[in-house]
Formats: sequence, structure tokens, C-alpha cells
Amino acid sequence: MAASLAVHLGTGDVSEMMLSLKAAFLVFVCGGLSREQAASKAQPVTFHVEGTITSAFDSLPAGIDDKGVSIPFPRTQVTFEGEQGTKTVTVDGRSFYETDLPLGLYRMTAKSPTLKHQWLTQYVRLFRAKSAGNIVMNGALYTARLSCDVVGDEEDFKDACGGEDSVPIPAKDGTPFKLQIQYPHRQLTRHGYIYSGTKIGDRGAPVSAAYNLFSLTADTVTYTANGNIATAAGNVVTEDGLGTTHHYDSCAFRFEDGQAIPVP
Repeated sequence: MAASLAVHLGTGDVSEMMLSLKAAFLVFVCGGLSREQAASKAQPVTFHVEGTITSAFDSLPAGIDDKGVSIPFPRTQVTFEGEQGTKTVTVDGRSFYETDLPLGLYRMTAKSPTLKHQWLTQYVRLFRAKSAGNIVMNGALYTARLSCDVVGDEEDFKDACGGEDSVPIPAKDGTPFKLQIQYPHRQLTRHGYIYSGTKIGDRGAPVSAAYNLFSLTADTVTYTANGNIATAAGNVVTEDGLGTTHHYDSCAFRFEDGQAIPVP
């Protein structure tokens, strides 16, 4: 039968058949590779972000209200708003959170639910992840002031009652980084602002500042607009985005191009 087939096909026909089979095999293999490459492109490179968001509610004991109903412990939610979407995670019983996100620029906001007409400050920062790896972002929520009687405009209110300032300090490549400063009190100076924390017994709130992956807390922070320099004093704690912390009596940093540069 094989001999008969060879006779009927001829040498040229057999060669053409072999070429057709090779072409079909290459199409199958290349098609498979193309599908794998497409799947690879559809999965963006991600990074891991984790940390703790402590809360003034953490010290509240679990209990029941005056009607005998259990009071749920409010959990802080951490939201990441990025160029490829928004993702929200909730901290666990240890105030810890973690998630994986595509590389890019993110606005991070940590907020706690209201508990019996009492609310907390929120924690906000803007950062960029440029490569796969692990980033550590820690923060804290403090008891918000319930009332503050001030005569004047919004800026007068922020001076006396606290708030948040956002100072644009973009990177050289155009990334719109901002220096986020949260504070209980603020005082205008000729060169910028003096931000101060508050302390009443064991309660109170420090000044917190964050620029990209860098953050600090301190009793006072003096910001000089000319040069984008922040001088922190009193119980200063800095963090670098990798979970490494340093403690100082006082220190100063200049913010530029997404970096916090120590000032002698």
C-alpha cells in the first residue's frame, strides 16, 4: 500500500505534503506562543504594599450599648486610587493591611467609620511604585475635634483648628508628587508655616508629613516654602517606605524629585 501510494503521489507531491505539514506545525506553535505572550501582556507587573493604620478607637474596650446590643469594633478601611482603578482593603484585628497593586501612582486614604457621633482624622498620602517589590506604608488616625469656634475664613479655621495642607512638588519627569501635611494647629510665618501638634494627657495628635515613600511625625514642623524644606522637632520619627524608622530630637529635609533629602 505504501509503495502504491508513493507511485500515485510521486516525489514532488510528497515534498509538497511535507512542506504543508511543516507550515501547519509552525502556525500551531506560533499561535500558541502568541496566545501566551498576549496573556503575559494582559497581566500587569504588581507590587505588594502593607502596613499598620493605628486608630484612636483601638483603645476602646469591646462592650454593649445601653440597650444590650454589642458594639461592633470599627475597622479602618484603606483605599488606593490609581491610574488602573481603585481598591479598598480593611485592616484586621492587629490594625494590619496588605494588598497587591499594579505599578503606578496612587493616592492612599485611610478612614475609620464613625462611632457614636465620634470620628477620626483620615490619613492621606500620594506615592508611586516604579518596580515590583514590597512597600511599607504605616499611618495613624487621631480623634477629630468635635467643635472649634473661629471667626474668619477657611484658612483661619485651619490655623486654629487644624487640617491638611497639600503642597505640589512635582518630580522632574512630571509626576505630580505632593507634600501632605496634617496638623492640629498652624501658624503663618514670613517664609511658610509652623505646624504644631497637641497633647492632652495620653491623648493628642502630632504633626504628620508625607512625600512619596517618605513620612515623618513630630511635635512641630516648620515648613519653608523657598526650597521646600521641613524642619521637625520633638519626638521625631521618620520612615522610608521599606519599614525602616529613625528617631531624632530634631532634623530637616528638603523635598524634591520624589525624594526627601536630609539637610545638615
